[in-house]
Amino acid sequence: MARRVCVLPADGATTGGDCDDTTAAVRPGAVEVCNGQDDDCDGDVDEGAPGRSWYADDDEDGFGDPV
Repeated sequence: MARRVCVLPADGATTGGDCDDTTAAVRPGAVEVCNGQDDDCDGDVDEGAPGRSWYADDDEDGFGDPV
């Protein structure tokens, strides 16, 4: 809910769209990191975040088996 004020309250923000009020690190424009969360509030999780692909080693030969 938006409201017009002359002084920003301590719990306020100048832009809308925050998707997690419990942490300041999650907000529109934040850098997306590989953590299973939508850090930048765009509806996508971990897009563009650096990460690695891991494959199950079903035959236990020490090498991953891509599906």
